[in-house]
Amino acid sequence: MQVTESKIISDVRVAMDENAKITAFTGDDGTVVDTNTLEMEDIIRSKIADGVNAIRKVAPLKLLEATRMTSEASVAEHHLVVKWLDEGKGIGEAELPDDFLRLVMFKMSDWTHAATTPIAVDTALYHQQFSEWKGVRGNPSRPNIAIAADTATGKNVIQFFSCDSTTATAELVYITRFSLEENTVATFYKIESAVYRAIILKTAALVAATYSNIDLMNLLNAMAQEAIG
Repeated sequence: MQVTESKIISDVRVAMDENAKITAFTGDDGTVVDTNTLEMEDIIRSKIADGVNAIRKVAPLKLLEATRMTSEASVAEHHLVVKWLDEGKGIGEAELPDDFLRLVMFKMSDWTHAATTPIAVDTALYHQQFSEWKGVRGNPSRPNIAIAADTATGKNVIQFFSCDSTTATAELVYITRFSLEENTVATFYKIESAVYRAIILKTAALVAATYSNIDLMNLLNAMAQEAIG
């Protein structure tokens, strides 16, 4: 769904007003905060992106819309570039897109199934992936991946360690950071309808935190979590 910025700001204000009846909305200096101010509008606007991304990071994947990328030459849109680090071992990497937020799955075409949980780069298991022995670093039936920083570019990449052939193609499915579109009428946010209420509540919690209202922040955070199950 597409939602205007003004609609989000209005809904965040409503959420804060409604819950301020339970937990007084006061600032860090103890004064009662009026949500109908230009300052409040600017603060809400500055927190929307953080609210969207915070919910997308934790919401059940079934509630979110995912983006697919592939390295297949015939697919021009959302093209994924694979670089082989060690062709003999079948070890390579693919640069993550700039709007990458959360991994859904990654799969090379010669794997029997996709990998969904990356290995942490600061563990012994990660270093084992560069072993001479294929069984140690994984195989097409038990593939391993890691998310790391490319030493040359500094950009995040998915490293994979389990291919039989360098002709294998890659497929990445991921959750994006929020999408913002500008036009002459309004600013639109692309937001999944299933998590819209949670995003409103999370954004309101971030605004409450800005005013150091911890009680209201905690209440709104709990409501946001409840909204996504």
